[in-house]
Amino acid sequence: MQSAATPDYSIFQVEILSEELRNHYKGAYLLEVWSKDGDRILHKVLQSEVSKWKVYDNVLIFKTAFDSPLIHVCFLKEKTITAV
Repeated sequence: MQSAATPDYSIFQVEILSEELRNHYKGAYLLEVWSKDGDRILHKVLQSEVSKWKVYDNVLIFKTAFDSPLIHVCFLKEKTITAV
């Protein structure tokens, strides 16, 4: 498990070890962001581990596989995510 925290958010990446749960979620990792008030902001199933991440104010930017060209941008206040 990897985790990070800011004054407003806690970020967790968890590897799904159970094959049954991997099949259920259709992925190998869960990425979750929680607010300091205990609200879940983001719950995303990922096929590969997050290789890099950074939080700037209310924006989480992350990249999964090292060879993937996609960069994911999550606007935490708006609870939206996009890939570029």
